[in-house]
Amino acid sequence: MTKEQQQQIRNALMRYLASFSGIQAAAQQLNGVSTTTITKVVHNNIETISEQMWRRIARQVGFFTSTGSQPVDTSAHQLLRILLGDAQRNAMIYGITLESGMGKTFTAKNFATDHTNTHYISCADHFTRKTLLCEILQSMGKEACGTLTDMMDNIIKCIEEQDEPLLILDEADRLNEPVLQFFITLYNKLAGQCGIVIMATEHLKKRIETGVLLKKKGYSEIYSRIGRRFVEIRKLNGKDIELVCRANGVTDDITISRICHESKGDLRYVTQLLHDHTRAA
Repeated sequence: MTKEQQQQIRNALMRYLASFSGIQAAAQQLNGVSTTTITKVVHNNIETISEQMWRRIARQVGFFTSTGSQPVDTSAHQLLRILLGDAQRNAMIYGITLESGMGKTFTAKNFATDHTNTHYISCADHFTRKTLLCEILQSMGKEACGTLTDMMDNIIKCIEEQDEPLLILDEADRLNEPVLQFFITLYNKLAGQCGIVIMATEHLKKRIETGVLLKKKGYSEIYSRIGRRFVEIRKLNGKDIELVCRANGVTDDITISRICHESKGDLRYVTQLLHDHTRAA
């Protein structure tokens, strides 16, 4: 682990601590991380901290390392990873909405890569209930065959054998009515054994809340399963975009300012502008 990564994890920890009344209160929420260790990181006295401990802290405060495009510990990504980690460790059910272009799919896929027993599904318009179960089984490395009941039984058996399993349903707003309502069956079968996160753009939140108001079949049950609320993660701010730029080798303040202005908080556009800048350099 590089010094830069250690400092990024330290920065993520500092932001995590801001949500608590003190180091001791935060330590009570971090498994296997003592108050002494947190104090050392805060004061940058890190010479004796092992790489295993760094990774333990990173996993719980929402920072991950990965290959490929350089990931950055932006506020939106940090919050999403913290929620995914909480759902996984505590078998929680979350509904999460993010505006388009914030990198939710990138973050969720990398989280699934970096955490065992995490099953990522990218939903699509054409999904039937059987298609959804097939995708879940394939993400678990299992053969997808048999009736709906057979496949559900296989999923439950696999979940029961796993330590801290997590199911992520991305682009959940693309699911049609019968498949979205099938989420209730999934929840009932997996509750208490598996974390479940359904996430999409704000369209999913509006769709479910409207369905509740209109008393459409199944919508009240879906809303109840996610605690009758969605966690809304807002657009990237200027500091987040600056972090993305600097992590990907752009350090010129004028260029960073231009990218912040032109991207309007859309991470996809930030990525394109960074690519254009690199090609022009």
